[in-house]
Amino acid sequence: MPVDGIEILVTRRMVGSLKQAVDKLGASSIRCPTIHGPKRVGAALPSPEAVVQLDEAAWFAAAIGAREVVLHLWDLPESDTDLAGRLDAVVIAADLADKHGVRMLIETIPCQASTPLRNIQRVLEREPRVGVALDTEFLAIHNELEEAFASDWLWADGHVRHVHIKDYDGNTSEPDGTRRYLMPGDGLIDFPSAFKALEDRGFSGAVSLEAANYLDDGRPDIESASRALARMAHSPWSFS
Repeated sequence: MPVDGIEILVTRRMVGSLKQAVDKLGASSIRCPTIHGPKRVGAALPSPEAVVQLDEAAWFAAAIGAREVVLHLWDLPESDTDLAGRLDAVVIAADLADKHGVRMLIETIPCQASTPLRNIQRVLEREPRVGVALDTEFLAIHNELEEAFASDWLWADGHVRHVHIKDYDGNTSEPDGTRRYLMPGDGLIDFPSAFKALEDRGFSGAVSLEAANYLDDGRPDIESASRALARMAHSPWSFS
């Protein structure tokens, strides 16, 4: 596929065997500028198990040459209902990132008590060592995508380091309840405007297309992802 690299999602099942992944990636030409930390690990901090998992994920990022680790600082079922606890947790996450010479990026994931941007603002006030990973769908859920591009405080000091791209049309699930990921152009987000806003902000980080679509036989739907990449390539924003 016509991509510059991949963002590896480290699952909790992978922790403990990441050395083998480093060896395999080292023998390939795959570029991985960013990895995604295990889901729920941020919400589980400061438990010892979560610290071990995030520490290994940060080590893995450094070992494969990734610059950053995307982290869900809050997650279901508690979500952001205990933000004070998550603000304590982000200091631990930043310490672990510093230990391995990478940067922790807090993703703008959905909230129950507040909104992604309000929470991210408090996170940056508490721990300026972390950066931000924007998610277009999750911001659109809270009607904060345009606000994210317009908020000078968010772009100050190079806070925004990574972007997750997926579309949104008012629903995040299929009729049977399974999670769905809409490719750019299949929903309501104005991606040409979004890419132009990134260009206007001088954004130079990585962009990940979250293509989690599968065919009936379980194989990844490469065709739909390729169509989405083609749309992105014709956007006003240069991906060089």
